[in-house]
Formats: sequence, structure tokens, C-alpha cells
Amino acid sequence: MVSVEEINDGSINGMTISTLVDKSTRVMYLQTEKYSDGYAIGLQVLVDKDGKPLIYDDNLK
Repeated sequence: MVSVEEINDGSINGMTISTLVDKSTRVMYLQTEKYSDGYAIGLQVLVDKDGKPLIYDDNLK
């Protein structure tokens, strides 16, 4: 996981947005988790302006 952002309105509603990196390919993904009257999760590959996957170019822990 590269970064995490929590969005919370102080009630039971909220969302977590995380940036993930595949350790073998270094491709970056955006993961969203929504919680309120249920739970939902989504995963999307991040792409550049040409539609190619973004590759993480920093050190992985």
C-alpha cells in the first residue's frame, strides 16, 4: 500500500481510498471502500494519458 485517505462525515458513513502496487509488476491500482448502509469495494488500474498502466517508480517497503 502506497497511500491511504479516509473520508468520514462523523457518522456511520465513510470511504477509504488506497493506492496499491503489485510487488511483481509494480502496476498501480486505486482501491475504494465505501461503508454506510452496507459495504462496497472497487479496484481500478491507474493509467496514464495513453491508457497504459502506471508503473510505480519509487522503492517498495
